[in-house]
Amino acid sequence: MSDSTAVEFEHVFKAFGNRRVLDDVSFKVNAGEALCILGRSGTGKSVTLKLMIGLLKPDRGKVCIDSEDIARSGEEDLSRVRRHMGFLFQVLHNNL
Repeated sequence: MSDSTAVEFEHVFKAFGNRRVLDDVSFKVNAGEALCILGRSGTGKSVTLKLMIGLLKPDRGKVCIDSEDIARSGEEDLSRVRRHMGFLFQVLHNNL
């Protein structure tokens, strides 16, 4: 297993209005490791993923992908980073 850091959140805060979704979140995932994010609805799972791919910016803190702080990246740099990622968002169907 490699020692290089693939994903790192450093003291990340994200709120929508008065609702704090992420409050001083820090974690690190090394290259070759897997991370599973579990939690009830509204606990910040999708917000964490959207921060990880640059669809959202943190209010405070750093979101680093391969040691690059993508929270401060422009669209060209984000496109380069996203080419190495895959993501699929949950679709809810009420007719199940």
